This record gives sequence, structure tokens and C-alpha cells, in this order.
Amino acid sequence: MQAGYVYVTGVSETVYGVADYGLPAQSGNPVYISNNLTLLNDVLKSPGGGFLTADTSIPNNIADTGIVGLPYYSAWVGGGNANGVFGAGQTLLTPNLVAFTLLDVNPDGTGRAAYLVASIIATFTEDGTGFGGAPEISVGTWLAIAGIYGSPLSSAAVSLTAFVESANAGSPFHGGRSYELVLAAAAIGNYNTVAYSDINDVVQPTKFMFNDGVSPFFGLAVARETLPTAGMIGDTITVKATLTAIADPMFLESIDPTAFLISKAGPLPDFTLLGTTAVPEPSSVCLVAAGSVLCLLGAACRRNRFARQMAAS
Repeated sequence: MQAGYVYVTGVSETVYGVADYGLPAQSGNPVYISNNLTLLNDVLKSPGGGFLTADTSIPNNIADTGIVGLPYYSAWVGGGNANGVFGAGQTLLTPNLVAFTLLDVNPDGTGRAAYLVASIIATFTEDGTGFGGAPEISVGTWLAIAGIYGSPLSSAAVSLTAFVESANAGSPFHGGRSYELVLAAAAIGNYNTVAYSDINDVVQPTKFMFNDGVSPFFGLAVARETLPTAGMIGDTITVKATLTAIADPMFLESIDPTAFLISKAGPLPDFTLLGTTAVPEPSSVCLVAAGSVLCLLGAACRRNRFARQMAAS
């Protein structure tokens, strides 16, 4: 988090699992279930927009970090439950940035999907700089993802929610402010896409999907608003945030927002409550799945290729 608010303390928890999914198709807004850490309804079960519903509830979890501090890195390879096998996933949580990779290897058409849910509760205090004397500042969150479909019927959904509150009656966060971002995409054989941005239950026009329907695809959603800084000086805020990622069957990851995506989805906030980034190098989770050795190696296998393609766009 940039100068202005300084991280004080926080906890996190990450779970990995395999969900069954199916009807009902959710035609409206994204749908969530409750979260035992944040005590909010912020665990994604459907991105809406016609996508089906996945059961990302606790009985389908196969691994849980428990409540740990920040920053925290975790990874899980293999295993599964009655719904199917888990491919591989990794998550890095810091007070204001989250990163993940997720691989699903379940056969297409079986109604099974790998998922991860990562949650943060973090407290920040204003550092006395007064935000450089600026009377107002843009505040918000962003979600940037990329993916490679595993079949013509593949799909993916990712949500990033944040609820920010302050006990200070003069703070713009007094009473709580919510930021909700969702990106979802399905391959050309079952084509659909959702790009959703919301601040305090007001839908925003700041989202963009590129190359959706084919591989690789990219997306960026931004929740950005301008708030007065006067009430932030001397303030203490608590951020409760959750990222949910669901993949079927495909490789999915968070990325750093590129200049191309930012030019389409609008500028990032000056003051970042929470954003996504790529899993930093070196990051390696190797597994044996479907008879092949698959290595999720950042520079060699994924992000540099994505970055070259985006730079050429």
C-alpha cells in the first residue's frame, strides 16, 4: 500500500479444493457464499451472466493453510475429493497484493472444477504524510488475469472483493465501503464472458476482456473512485478481502496489469487498497497429471509469453 496508510497487522487463510458445478445458471449478478474468516458473503460460487453454479463450500476443500500471518505463500499439488482430482495451485498474499496460479486437469464435461479461495484481514494506519497535501485521491482495487483453455468447453471465473471500514466518523471509510470485481470467460465451444466492477453496489464501466473465447485470454477489471483525504489523516482502516478462482479444465493465473489492458479498462487507482500481481520469480510447482509432467514455471512457461503478446497488441 502506498505512502499514506502503513500496514500494521493482518492474517490470511487459503484453501484449495475441487467443486462440482451445474444448474442453476445464474443470469444476474455474481453469487457468493459465506466466508468463515471474513464473516462476509465473499466466496464466489458463480460469476453470473449465464454461468453455472460451483459448490465452493467447505466440504469440498482438500487443503487449508489455517489462519496465518502476512505475507504468506502456499502451494498445493494433486490430491482431490469425491468430485475429482486437484491439479496444482499456488497463492501469494501480501497486505495489498494477491497472486495465484491454478491448474485444473479434470476431464471436460464432467462438471468438476479446481478452485482456490484466499482471504485477508489487514489493518493500516495513516503515516502522517497527509497524502502529500492532496485534497482528494483516487482509491480502489484491480483484478488482472490470464488463462489458457484446456478444451473447447473450458471456463474460468475469478472474483476479488474488498470491504474497507474505519471507526473514525470523519473517515470516508466510516460505515464501510465495498469493492467487487469479477472476470469470467468460457472457450469458443461454450462461449461466454463476464467482466464486472462494482463500488458500494454501483456497477462501474471499468473492465475489459481481451481474446476471450480463445487462448490465451486476458482481462482487467478496476474499481476506482475519488475520495477526500482530509478524513484519512490520522485514520485507521481494516480491509477484509477475498480472492476466489475457479478453473475447468485450464491454466489460470493473476498477472500484473499491462499498459494495453489499462488503456482499455481505465487507469488504476492512485491509492491501492488491493490489487493482483504475477507470482514472483522464481516460482515453480511441478506435477504429474494426465500422464504428462507439467511445470508451472513463471518466466519460462507463462508470463513472459503473455507479456510479449500483450506488448505486440
